[in-house]
Amino acid sequence: MMEQDKTGKWAEKTRIAAQRGVKKALCLIEGLMDGITIKAGEGMMLNFENTDLLKDIKWVHAESRRFILMI
Repeated sequence: MMEQDKTGKWAEKTRIAAQRGVKKALCLIEGLMDGITIKAGEGMMLNFENTDLLKDIKWVHAESRRFILMI
């Protein structure tokens, strides 16, 4: 597919999507590591903040639609 992408747009969109995916994966891994730390009895520092859950859900939906449209 990349060889057929003469304009480079597909490759650029794929690169950007991959970067976003890696950042999200790192956040998930950090959360998992925090969970492991808690299970080991080391405790965990909690930071509470207001967040817009709907915004996050819309972001996940948009990301998955973008990915599907690239395929």
